[in-house]
This record gives sequence, C-alpha cells and structure tokens, in this order.
Amino acid sequence: MSEDTKTAPTPAEEPKAKKPSPKKPNEKEKLKAELEQTKDLLLRTAAEYDNFKRRSEKEKQIGRASCRER
Repeated sequence: MSEDTKTAPTPAEEPKAKKPSPKKPNEKEKLKAELEQTKDLLLRTAAEYDNFKRRSEKEKQIGRASCRER
C-alpha cells in the first residue's frame, strides 16, 4: 500500500466535538420566537372559543325567553 492512500482516522485522531456555530443561538432564538407566537395564537383561539360559547348560550337563552313570551 502506498502512503498516498488515506485511511479512516482512528478514534484518537478524530477531531474533538466542535463548539456550536454562531448560527445555532440565532436558530434557537427563532424557534423561541415561533414558540411564543404559537402559544399566543393558541391562547387567543381558546379565548375566542370561550367567548363564542358564552355568546351562543346567551343567544339560546334569549331565544327561549322570547318563545315563552308568545
């Protein structure tokens, strides 16, 4: 075998774990922002649904009351 032929590095020769690149924190911040937006949307949707249920119940009661008056 010639010396020009490269072999896989042994565990001792393998490079040590790289530190996270500067892009990682940026990606992390983007994910955090997206998570916050999703949480906000979920809370707003839940509140809107609760309001819808209350309005619907109130309208039912009004409808029932108007039927009783007749």
